[in-house]
Amino acid sequence: MTLEEVYTNAFDASLVAWLEHGNTPYLQDSDTDYIVATASGDEGYWAFPNSAGSDTINSVKVRLEYKLATAGAGVCTVYVFDGTSWHEVGTISAKVTVYTWKEFDVSAILDSWAKINGAKVLLIYEKFATGSFYVRRLTRKVDYIPAAVTETITAQSFPMLYVSKPIKTQELISKVEGATITKVANDFPEELIKSGKAAELKSKFAT
Repeated sequence: MTLEEVYTNAFDASLVAWLEHGNTPYLQDSDTDYIVATASGDEGYWAFPNSAGSDTINSVKVRLEYKLATAGAGVCTVYVFDGTSWHEVGTISAKVTVYTWKEFDVSAILDSWAKINGAKVLLIYEKFATGSFYVRRLTRKVDYIPAAVTETITAQSFPMLYVSKPIKTQELISKVEGATITKVANDFPEELIKSGKAAELKSKFAT
């Protein structure tokens, strides 16, 4: 299982009924960039970087940090775009006096990698009474199972032995017969530790 959580990286300002503070896209990982609704209105749209994930999707969630100091001041409705249609995924109206994370499960909406990469977010605020609704930080969180890595041995005459690896380097020992050593880069040091019928070459490389 792999968890990938990324912050929004784009705001196209198609809808700007709220007040923006700081630098676009306003909902990145920052304490000083945020948006605030002081009246009813729509704000959007936010997008995310393409996912590095692939293969089996377990779940997808949208998360944001919000603050609403006055109970009953209003309600914020969150919408997610799947590349074709907009979907209402939930509302926020609970009073919190400090920024608090709110999470929405959108697994049924963003059920493919194409939809995940094309996802956008829209916020619609409806004001009922005096009080402002603040939002900062917006993320897309994907839980997935990456494809298994397969190693294929293509020739039995080229046996390989893996040895323990330190944190920053790996060591691969290969045995070949009748090989000619050609140096292609100085940052790929090699050490010839045996000669004769079966030559043994030990190389170290950084990862």
